[in-house]
Amino acid sequence: MFLVSILAVLTLAELPALAPDSAGVVEERLTYRVSWAGLTIGRIRLVTQLSSNPDSTGLRRVTAAIDSKAGIPFVRLHFRAETEFDSLGKTLSFRSYEQDGNVWVGTEYEYEQDRRAVRMEEFECAFPSGPRGSIRQCDTLPLPSGDVQDGISLVFFARRIVQVPQAFTVPTVSYGRVGMTIGTAARNREDVSVDACPRPIRTVELTGRLDVKGIFGLTGDYRGWFSDDRAAVPIRAEMKVLIGSVVVELESWSRDGWEPPQVE
Repeated sequence: MFLVSILAVLTLAELPALAPDSAGVVEERLTYRVSWAGLTIGRIRLVTQLSSNPDSTGLRRVTAAIDSKAGIPFVRLHFRAETEFDSLGKTLSFRSYEQDGNVWVGTEYEYEQDRRAVRMEEFECAFPSGPRGSIRQCDTLPLPSGDVQDGISLVFFARRIVQVPQAFTVPTVSYGRVGMTIGTAARNREDVSVDACPRPIRTVELTGRLDVKGIFGLTGDYRGWFSDDRAAVPIRAEMKVLIGSVVVELESWSRDGWEPPQVE
């Protein structure tokens, strides 16, 4: 859901211009409310930590939990994921688990940047991070460039992109396919209201299109608003999923020294 707000139009041989990395350098916990037609249908929780590995300076580990609200008959979604990326925003690993009936389906990507490929394995397990059961799919996917994003790392990539006006195209891996996330970061400033803040928040906007299918059928056009400061925290997003258009809105946060930049 919010795990995808990014954009652009560069040649694939080029990397987009990135602002200095300030979004993911501290521990951070963000919770988002997901709504459809004004009805709360679920929540997204993102937790960012620096790697505890002394040999991995600057490595970020981000975990995501997406859960639909109990009692909603037309939405049943439980998803867990973890991704690691370096201080330059390069994705190093990705693992996810999505509930499918009575089992969980795990997906793991192993990136081979030098070969411009990613090895993908999909398997069943009784619970997230549990012992692997039967293998559903195993494949090696060619990449159009050595740099690629997944649904989680894409959020942090966007937080750096939004600070540098530009257009771009980003190779994106989702559900065993490689597609493109495209759009524009134009530094359009807009005041955005969310229930968690007493006053409107100063934001900058990203707009674009996702040309690969993500979680819960996420695809097509999207809009995202990020705090107009160095942290560039995602504040609100509008996007299309299986049931139509949904709104994702910041509900709570924990980040040392940060509060949303509110309009005076």
